[in-house]
Amino acid sequence: MGTKLPVFVYGSLLAGFANHRHFVEPYPHHRVRAKTRGKLYHLSDRGYPALVSADEPHAWVYGELLYFAPVFYEKALKGLDELEDYHGPADERNEYERQKATVTFLETEKQTEAFLYIAAPQLEKAITRTGIRVTDGDWRTFMQRK
Repeated sequence: MGTKLPVFVYGSLLAGFANHRHFVEPYPHHRVRAKTRGKLYHLSDRGYPALVSADEPHAWVYGELLYFAPVFYEKALKGLDELEDYHGPADERNEYERQKATVTFLETEKQTEAFLYIAAPQLEKAITRTGIRVTDGDWRTFMQRK
């Protein structure tokens, strides 16, 4: 693998959720609150969200930027790929695509590049049609209100 970019997470991989305990906590890491451009949908039938691209200036998705210890990076990313049903770039079996994106730190407004998992193009129409739009882009808050 090439560059060891941090990974932006916005749903069940956030601290406090089950997938964080299983796929993030086992590896030394630190996390920073951040946001990225996009629209967020809650998939009620699956119990987790999906991010879709958006060019709107105020369409933000909030989450955490994960920095894994370099020695564990490959193993951690492999686990995340499996969880997100990512088989490789543009693979028709993908539920999510792992892409590079610009992410903004909440505290400083500085930007960095990160990997994130975005809804695969072949699923995007169904997600926007049947998913519940999380208008404030914050899945943690959405789940607390449910």
